Amino acid sequence: MMLVTERDATMKWCPFGSRVWGESTITGSCCGHNRDYHDKPTTLCLGSRCMAWNEKTIDGVVKGYCGLTR
Repeated sequence: MMLVTERDATMKWCPFGSRVWGESTITGSCCGHNRDYHDKPTTLCLGSRCMAWNEKTIDGVVKGYCGLTR
């Protein structure tokens, strides 16, 4: 488990997030992805706004980690 500040966490890629990228030409429905056409991450960690976020206070500094990655 890697403990990071929430600010640092919100700059990291979340593999569980997804964005809607328009309509599929095959099915006609919306497509959800977490990387763009150049394989660049498009979804970032939400920190404390995510249900999986866990926080700990160490030496007066609040840090956390993603509870989904173990």
